Amino acid sequence: MYERIILKDLIQDSVMNRSEASLVIFKRYVLEFSNKWQDNYPLICLWHICWKSDWFSDQMLADELLETSKTLQRIIADISPTICLSILKEHNEDAVTRLMQSLLKYKMMDQYANVIQILFNFKLRYKDVRGCTEILRNCEVLGVSIPSYQQSQFIKVMIRKEGDKTIPTKVEDFKFKF
Repeated sequence: MYERIILKDLIQDSVMNRSEASLVIFKRYVLEFSNKWQDNYPLICLWHICWKSDWFSDQMLADELLETSKTLQRIIADISPTICLSILKEHNEDAVTRLMQSLLKYKMMDQYANVIQILFNFKLRYKDVRGCTEILRNCEVLGVSIPSYQQSQFIKVMIRKEGDKTIPTKVEDFKFKF
């Protein structure tokens, strides 16, 4: 148990300290460890830390890991809704977009549908009509459906937005002369 925590901290320190050489070593190590010992924890840690990073090179390493490991693809498919929820708690919509792109790349349409529903709920909560509209357009293009209860919530948000708009009345500026 403690070994896993220490390993995760080592990986995180290596990624955060921008040591490219250690990342290459960790990549080789986690792939070998995953294949030889059937323990995917280090692989998941490295992928998650790199995927969450703001650095493009780290994100590319995360994509590379996902591409080379079918096991990692299966794991990500299973935990994608959880990842999406945790990232949205940080209001990191870019990371959710990257997750959706990865799911589409590996044709994980069921998981994509789950993640897009979570993102749609997030946009609804903040009454982001434009964001919801974009999601609905995306769903239409990809043949993914949003549940009817979410669509009705969206319609209610749109109606409230329309109701909030008041017709401005022109008020003339009067100057009184006494």
